[in-house]
Amino acid sequence: MLNIYEKRFLSKKGITVLGTSLCLLLAACGFEAAADRESTGSIESAEGMYHTEYRDIDNIKGEIIHAEVLEDTIYFILNPDGGNGLPGQRLYRLDSGGSQSFRGEEVALEDRKETQSVAGLSVTPDGSLRVAVITYGEGAESGPAGCELRTISADGVTKDSADITAVLSEGLIDGIDGMTVDGQGNTYVMYDKYVSVFDSSGKHAFTIPELYTSDIIRIAEEGAALGLFKREGGMEIKGIDPKNGVPGEAYPGIPEITGSLRFVRGSKDHLLYYTKDRLYSYRGKEEGAALLSFVSQGINGEEVGEILQMKNGDLTVLVRRQDSSEEEPSAMLWQVATITGAEGLELPEKTKIVYGTMVTDENVRSQIVNFNKSSSEYEVEIRQYEGPSVDSEQARSNLNRDIMTGNAPDIIDLMGVPSVDMYINKGLLTDLRPWMEQDEEISGKQYLENILNVYAKDGKLYGIITDFRVSSMAVKQSVAGDRLSWTLEELMETAENTKGVSRIFPEEFEKSTIFLHCILLSLDNYIDWEKGECRFDSEDFISLLKFCNDNGADNTTVGGDIKEEMESRRKALHDGSLLLNNAFLENVYDYAVSESYFGEDITFIGEPVESGSGSEIWPGQAFGIVSTAGDKEKEGAWQLLRTLLLEEYQDNCKYGFPVLESALRKKYEEAMTPEYETDKNGAQVEKPKKVIQYGTDDDKFELPIYAMTQDQIDKLDALLKSLNRVRRDDYEIKNIVMEEASGYFEGAKSAEEAAQVIQSRVQVYVNENR
Repeated sequence: MLNIYEKRFLSKKGITVLGTSLCLLLAACGFEAAADRESTGSIESAEGMYHTEYRDIDNIKGEIIHAEVLEDTIYFILNPDGGNGLPGQRLYRLDSGGSQSFRGEEVALEDRKETQSVAGLSVTPDGSLRVAVITYGEGAESGPAGCELRTISADGVTKDSADITAVLSEGLIDGIDGMTVDGQGNTYVMYDKYVSVFDSSGKHAFTIPELYTSDIIRIAEEGAALGLFKREGGMEIKGIDPKNGVPGEAYPGIPEITGSLRFVRGSKDHLLYYTKDRLYSYRGKEEGAALLSFVSQGINGEEVGEILQMKNGDLTVLVRRQDSSEEEPSAMLWQVATITGAEGLELPEKTKIVYGTMVTDENVRSQIVNFNKSSSEYEVEIRQYEGPSVDSEQARSNLNRDIMTGNAPDIIDLMGVPSVDMYINKGLLTDLRPWMEQDEEISGKQYLENILNVYAKDGKLYGIITDFRVSSMAVKQSVAGDRLSWTLEELMETAENTKGVSRIFPEEFEKSTIFLHCILLSLDNYIDWEKGECRFDSEDFISLLKFCNDNGADNTTVGGDIKEEMESRRKALHDGSLLLNNAFLENVYDYAVSESYFGEDITFIGEPVESGSGSEIWPGQAFGIVSTAGDKEKEGAWQLLRTLLLEEYQDNCKYGFPVLESALRKKYEEAMTPEYETDKNGAQVEKPKKVIQYGTDDDKFELPIYAMTQDQIDKLDALLKSLNRVRRDDYEIKNIVMEEASGYFEGAKSAEEAAQVIQSRVQVYVNENR
């Protein structure tokens, strides 16, 4: 028999509203289990419709680390400073603070000392609370000195107590990770890599060592259940027999899970558990069924703390949110989301849009969450191809097969496809330019056209980059002038002219590393997809192989003193004994970082190319809409994609450069605005905008970066607007080229032999995939 909650989640009608503000939103969704689809990826989805109402917890700041429900009252442990098992943790309960909020009220433990901290919490069969209380030694650096199990009333009055210090003493340094009490009153304490069990009197029964646990919960028949990390990856659930302390066999039918799982507290009929993506039910050890996809319902699973089931079957979800006030911008605040079923309401059906990706980027996940909350027409599901049992190579193959066989996602992450060029030539991607031109908000804004056009061909736009980074090589202007590229012939000539005086590349660059740098931007020179021709057996490619062999190290040793290595690198770049330094620009300040290594004006000359910029665009995110999608699905995919081009997203681009001109200008202005502080003499002095640190506190190299000059910004802007090549991870071709080139670098074959094999193998691949 299904419990109340499962009936509601498996019903056909109702309302779901999931958001991070105090409002009601309508969402219609349908659940289709990943195992039932032809797709080789996993779909986030759900069946049923529900009503979810958010209310703030007015006076709680910090981290909620454990929660339980007793007689429909929620109790929880709060650590004001975040973390787990630290002094200062207190027991609280939730009281209604009115129609719009709750209040957290502390439950003062009887005779609690200031050095004591509540570390574990559970509910006993007779309706009391059982807590684990850790006593710390005097002084800020003192660790745990003792631990006791207390059974207390709802008001904190002690009923009984047992000292368990001797059992837990070896593993208490990081506190208690979880605790539960079974139907017989046995207490299970999860800490470090152990689970220790105590009978109802507090006597130690047994300890299970070497466990990698995520959570623990009471179950009716077997005592308790553990969520465990499997050694080969993924999660499993096992029961513990309280009589012998041996974990049972893994529950069959648990779906593949990425990350950890947590149990829903208060569920009495069947096991409910959740990950950052989904909520699951496990009934009768038969099968784990996904009940709810957080993303599809418009909630960010990363913000979910604890989930509890109330007497009537409703769920209470404790949801994290950041304090946006200037006083405490990083303080953790909380909301309560109450999810109830609502039968009989007819809501318009939404069009499903499937987003395919190798691994879900959290920024994109958040954007999909916001889109699903606000859209009344569309609902985006995520099909993630990589997982605990699917590596990146197999995942790419699965995506490719889905697209080739008509089971494609509607919108795809271009960073994971085997070859964007191949997809364009096969007509598998949709021209996005008409949507951009017809969208009044988008067409009226200024974007970095050179970045948007890297996926353009014959006037059509097959992909859009929403943010990007830059990979390059830096050199002094006094050596290379202010140009932004050089040819392979010019690089070879420079190497010859400086032989015996300067190294071209850093000493850690092996032969294969130099070759990878030189070939990635030049693959287009050796493959013509339209004609189906390759020219890896050409003289210039053979010359490239020989150049890399002559100028790279056979092998390098990783490690050493970071500070010493960085200072040595700077000295070599300053005095000219090293000409090139690899550079990766993730933000405006990275230009100044690269310049500081040389001590004078630099240019980003990049890798050798025949024309255009020698620096490489590394997309943060790049998207394409699949041509086989239906018209409504294409329109919905564009509605999602366009949100990534609007100011709200572009202005908040934290990692990388935005493609919206106005957002980029804001970053320039912020970087050029000096900041000041008062020194010990009371004088105003400029303080660094950033302090770049390499290494650890014991072995670190620090580099302060101050407000940038207009000249630096102008040069950076010129670099960004010169970029015309994108990182194309044509995995199959790259693997072939690198594998055969390595045979030459290791002395197993000549450069000519390696080139002939590369030519033959890549030609076969191109013929098969045109």
